[in-house]
Amino acid sequence: MRHKREKTKIKIKKTTSIKAKLIISYVVLATIPLLIVNSISSKGFKKNLRDTSMQLTTQMVRQTNTNIDYFANDVEKNVNKFIMNNLNDGKSSLLNNYEQANNQMEKAN
Repeated sequence: MRHKREKTKIKIKKTTSIKAKLIISYVVLATIPLLIVNSISSKGFKKNLRDTSMQLTTQMVRQTNTNIDYFANDVEKNVNKFIMNNLNDGKSSLLNNYEQANNQMEKAN
């Protein structure tokens, strides 16, 4: 009787170790392809992300440049209008002030 129990324990241990080996091998065989696919797809994703970010950055720089040019042109137009208004403004005309200052300098000499 004792001999049967020992044989049963040995069979269970062998069966368990075979089961464990099979489970481990299945896990490894399932994990390796997943890791390979993940590695390949992550490289492609990184390249795509880098290319897209470069395109968007270039586009943002161009748009910013256009906005700055537009703003600078607008400021230049406003300054020119202001100068023209002051030049043509009669009593407080900058031209009149310049002429008066010039005449005073000539009289002083």
